[in-house]
Amino acid sequence: MRAVGKELGVTQMGLYRHIADKQALLQAMVEHVSAEYDLTALPREWRAALVQLARQQLSIITRHPWLPELASRHHRLGPATLAYVERALGLFEQAGTPRGSLLETVGLFNGLVTTLAVAATTPPREVDEGEQHALTALLASGQYPKFAALSGQPHLDLNREFDRLVLRLIDGLG
Repeated sequence: MRAVGKELGVTQMGLYRHIADKQALLQAMVEHVSAEYDLTALPREWRAALVQLARQQLSIITRHPWLPELASRHHRLGPATLAYVERALGLFEQAGTPRGSLLETVGLFNGLVTTLAVAATTPPREVDEGEQHALTALLASGQYPKFAALSGQPHLDLNREFDRLVLRLIDGLG
């Protein structure tokens, strides 16, 4: 709270006039960012709408890289968060998802899209020579033939392939 107050140019005690505690601040941050979804601009067709919703999530996570960690915690649902969930529920309902599985499906969709978005926005980790040598030796052992056969393929460009991967997720969930 002290750091937030400093960033905003107010005292820590001044913040407490507006926010009860750190947990309330974190909840307000998630709710504020959830309001960035443009749920009115989604296409009519449910698959295209879910891809667009996923693209919006990618864009939001790119702007707010702290969001996945905060959003993974249990927070009270506010109007913006509920609007997102309500829209996603409606889209999966259009897809024919059984009523008893709707919340679970939206949770899986949101989690998988968040994972893709984080992977797409995180720079690849540098692999040192020793680590590469150890992996090469493991693959040469013959114990992992399926992985070894695929290891020479080019890395997946998640930004370029994002829509295709989201469609695979949707088709698997629906």
